[in-house]
Amino acid sequence: MKNKILPIAILASVVAFFTFYFATAQMPTSSAESLFTGGSCAATTTVTRNLVIDCSKQAGVGVQITGKASAASVSNLVFTFTRSVDGSQYDTVGQTVTFVANGTNTKSILTNLPSSGANYIKLTTYAWDDPATYITNLSVSYGIKISSP
Repeated sequence: MKNKILPIAILASVVAFFTFYFATAQMPTSSAESLFTGGSCAATTTVTRNLVIDCSKQAGVGVQITGKASAASVSNLVFTFTRSVDGSQYDTVGQTVTFVANGTNTKSILTNLPSSGANYIKLTTYAWDDPATYITNLSVSYGIKISSP
């Protein structure tokens, strides 16, 4: 009897191990990453950042922008993102995301940037168009969700 149970127990253990191992390998992983925090932008200024997001394992990147104006304002803070296949040459046009201020209230927006086949997306610049106020408490974070193989 002992000789019959031992091989069955070993086989059951091996099957359970591989079932768990391959089941978890198929699960997508997700995390939030900070691109920068504590940023600011003076009146009618363009800030160059050149911060890169690796999006090689996903079709799009969720980007969250948070900040507030120094005084009453509904002006635009325009972010420019550019894409690259190799991480050294980036497209010259890029795509923009507009953050419209809500006075001194902290505002947060979430947008999705499609990678469109690129391996990298870079936050190139952001520009504030109000001559009387500035942006403070600025932060940009992004979500990484690696798809299953």
